Amino acid sequence: MNRVTKLWMVLVLCGLASACKMKPCGTEPVAARDIVPAAVEPPMATSALGTAELEHLRELATELRRLDLEMQRRLTGSSETERCDFYFDPNDRPRVLGYDSNSETLVYAECDSSCSTAANWGSVALFDVGYYFDYDFALRLDAGGHPRIAYYLKDSSNNVLLYYAWSNANSLTVTGWSSYSLNYPTNDELSLDLALDSQGRPSVVFATDELDLSYVMCTTNCETASPTWQQQYIETGDELNASDPIAQIPSCSPPTWMVAGYPSLALDAADNPHVSYYVKHGQLCEYPPGHYQIHYNAKGIRFARPGGSSTPTAPGNVTLTGPTIGAVGISYAFTATVSPIAVTTPITYVWQATGQTAQTHTGRGASDTASFTWPSGATGLKTVTVSASNAISTVSKNSFIMIYNEPIVFDHWVYLPVVNRP
Repeated sequence: MNRVTKLWMVLVLCGLASACKMKPCGTEPVAARDIVPAAVEPPMATSALGTAELEHLRELATELRRLDLEMQRRLTGSSETERCDFYFDPNDRPRVLGYDSNSETLVYAECDSSCSTAANWGSVALFDVGYYFDYDFALRLDAGGHPRIAYYLKDSSNNVLLYYAWSNANSLTVTGWSSYSLNYPTNDELSLDLALDSQGRPSVVFATDELDLSYVMCTTNCETASPTWQQQYIETGDELNASDPIAQIPSCSPPTWMVAGYPSLALDAADNPHVSYYVKHGQLCEYPPGHYQIHYNAKGIRFARPGGSSTPTAPGNVTLTGPTIGAVGISYAFTATVSPIAVTTPITYVWQATGQTAQTHTGRGASDTASFTWPSGATGLKTVTVSASNAISTVSKNSFIMIYNEPIVFDHWVYLPVVNRP
């Protein structure tokens, strides 16, 4: 597969090294791929924090640990849960995903009221992920408070693959959940992060089995058995080797950069992804004689966002989804999605509909939504058109909706007689 990443702008945030160093966190701003030689490992800068601030951070960490242990006890009845993902739904009700090291399963828990009382919590053991995968999951909630999960699981051939799971109802029962494999192998670090865009569609960032950083996004049918996902590489070890080479230590194997993962993913208001992640540089050395170990020359945290220096990508197609029948006085939403996933943003969307004022939405990402309401008397077939434009070209799509005076309700059935033929 062609690992094109030049549509991403990558910056060094901070780093530590033994044979070389990147500028440490907390100092002056750093430039992209700013690496300078050094003989010693620099300390993390803390001069910006006073004694009072450091003491406050210690107290905060202690309190967070206490709350984490309490949450673990409510999940599993013990403090053996390795870690939790914790979110509030739109009604401020807690939802938690944790790993139970006793049963080696992912456990989902929720509470709707009086959550300081353990009896008001419910939980369900979901997936038997095994011993090695205790940190490799992420929980998010959609706009309706429905849980979505990304995690790793071994398949029947013992391959560790990325999975996506969701629940729209009865989330405290195993049958209330559905899942499928994304069939993307991971590296040994087994780390990932999950985000939902403004339409509730999931995207995941993770380190691949070839030590590259990958971003995958679902575009359609995400919570069905036939979803559509697109993949893009953010940064590869080969690119780092070319841009930031570090000399080979004599008697060691050729060195290489490794995108180890541990990513954090966030989407901005236009659904553009922003990612931080961990990289390290190492080589296999024989020291002492007869004993081999990996010597790490450099480690760092990097940040990436769309908008690299390569030739901009034009929109290839736009899909338009929405209802096909409706009634006057009711608002109907239509969603446009531009492909490929590597399309250059920002994108401007111009929406037009029969009998409606045109809407122009600027500065958007690869998807956008518009809503239309037809007034009383405006019945008949209506056309909805969207055009999506970036700095290169424009693509358009039409959709149709039939508007009636009242909503159509299918409340009767016609049964045909059964005829048995000899």
